[in-house]
Amino acid sequence: MCVVACLLVSAKTYAEAGDIVSNIATATFTVSGISATVESSPTGNSIAGIGNGLATQFTVDNRINFNISLLETSEISVQPSQTTAVIRFQLTNVGNAIQDFVLTPLNTVANPFAPPLDNFNPTNLQVFVESGANAGYQASEDTATFVNELNFDAGIGNTAIIYVVADIPAGVVVNDVAALALVSQVAVGGNGAAQGAIIASDDAGSVNDINNV
Repeated sequence: MCVVACLLVSAKTYAEAGDIVSNIATATFTVSGISATVESSPTGNSIAGIGNGLATQFTVDNRINFNISLLETSEISVQPSQTTAVIRFQLTNVGNAIQDFVLTPLNTVANPFAPPLDNFNPTNLQVFVESGANAGYQASEDTATFVNELNFDAGIGNTAIIYVVADIPAGVVVNDVAALALVSQVAVGGNGAAQGAIIASDDAGSVNDINNV
């Protein structure tokens, strides 16, 4: 017996969340010199011949995946009592759905460049998203506090520049160091006018519904 299976493959690297994938597998075999072809069906099919099978379908789930990278290549010099000192980050959506992202700036202790270690905390931590109007942080332009409707397609644009903005205390001296971190949480996309709800848990262990995301 000789069996050949045929599988239809999407041209996309990843299917988009909500896409419906449909496929019929075909088995061709020979028994006692007689050739036959049987197509697949979700419930099984024993009737030979093209057109007697039914497509198996499922809906693609939401594949959540994103990266945050620090854009600074060295420490940023600041002054005592300076306001709006800025650190830049880049967020990239590498999942398969348009998502919102909720952002939280934090004081931390790890210096990503070199010693000395963090020994003071900036105040008035804020986070803003680059609007695209002009490069670099512009207080009058970059006012969004969450990433809204970030695409997953690099050809359309799947990155956002994020600014963590902070004030420097008056008492700092030369060689004092402050380290800041950015936390991002993925949120539901689909509403361009408002922040989506944070997706707080992984439901990969739940019973799968092949007809819904």
